Amino acid sequence: MSSSLKVILFKGKILNNGEHPILIRVIKDRKSSYLSIGASSSLKNWDVRAGLPKKSHPDFKELLLLIDIKRAEASSLIFGIKTASTVVSAHEIKNKIKGAPSTASQTVGKFFDSFILRMENANRIGYADAFRFTKNSLMNFRNKHDFNFSEVTPSFLVRYEEYLDGRNLAPNTIFLYLRTFKTLINYARKDGVVSKEYDPFEGISFAKFRRVKTRKRALPKETILKFMNLDVPPSSHLYHYWNYFRFSYLCWGMNFIDTAYLKWSDIHGDTLVYTRQKTGDEFNIMLAPQVIEILKYYRTANLNPLAPYVFPIFNEIHESAKSKSYRIKKVRKQYNDALKEIGELMGISTKLTSYVARHSFANVLRQSGVSTTIIKDAMGHESEAMTEVYTSQLDASILGNTINNSLL
Repeated sequence: MSSSLKVILFKGKILNNGEHPILIRVIKDRKSSYLSIGASSSLKNWDVRAGLPKKSHPDFKELLLLIDIKRAEASSLIFGIKTASTVVSAHEIKNKIKGAPSTASQTVGKFFDSFILRMENANRIGYADAFRFTKNSLMNFRNKHDFNFSEVTPSFLVRYEEYLDGRNLAPNTIFLYLRTFKTLINYARKDGVVSKEYDPFEGISFAKFRRVKTRKRALPKETILKFMNLDVPPSSHLYHYWNYFRFSYLCWGMNFIDTAYLKWSDIHGDTLVYTRQKTGDEFNIMLAPQVIEILKYYRTANLNPLAPYVFPIFNEIHESAKSKSYRIKKVRKQYNDALKEIGELMGISTKLTSYVARHSFANVLRQSGVSTTIIKDAMGHESEAMTEVYTSQLDASILGNTINNSLL
């Protein structure tokens, strides 16, 4: 008993695009069964004798790769059936082939969409956004054309990285897109969308991105003190944003998202106990006098009596995780715009953003002689290496004076 397979253009059927489907014909015991590979060609772009597309086919290279993969999958299954000495029909071989994980079974764009929806349903909105941004970047790279996993090869990834680099993106942004795409492929393997052996990122190193230091974003202690002691009245449009920055700095570099989600029930006298949104770690912070004054203002002002939150960021219409995520993005932009205005008024050369409060907290502690281990725990970092990213760039004048005083 013998079996064979051949790639053919099925001229007996015309698709909506006017082309014919490309099929794998499986023959066993003189009985044939057909399996579509999910692609098509016109007769003029098809080499009937070779069973392959002609170079004139607009997707010639991609189609060759797809055919090779599908043919290899089918051959592997047929060979496995032979070695197992199992008696099966051509129809059963076809069903086995159809049931096997395939890099062509779902497009990359569609899998992105389904995964993003899964994350949104799990209220992991920020995580979903990272995949959405990465998908948009890939689709721009592909001129809005969706593509199969079979087209994602090491050379594809090199071209994609070159494309990102050509757009003058920050190394951290390029790293985010590549890392997120790699994570999506890992999920595709787990879901059986692609084979377990499929890994186009194998041999591709991210080391050069991890060596890149973030731009200096910390303020020296004297500038922080000047910022903290500004005279900003409650009537000013800058007042809330000034408070957000001061609160973040004094509460161990609290992230803005955690500031937004902070509830009155998290305040216990002169102690703040909250769970960080990003990691789920619990923090127990003894409140500084200035923090108590900030909280006293918002408790007395009662700006949003129907909301349980400390700061007037969310209101009663922000119920879902998605609406809260979008609200945070909107207010964070307003926050950064306000900080830019404050920085200009103070004559600060460093671009002020919400992240500067967190970086400044870490650097002021480091400059005061606090150990990296303590700073790591205060910021909730997984490793001291991450803390070093925040603390390794000491103020140039402090570094210079320290070295000069040691030399003379």
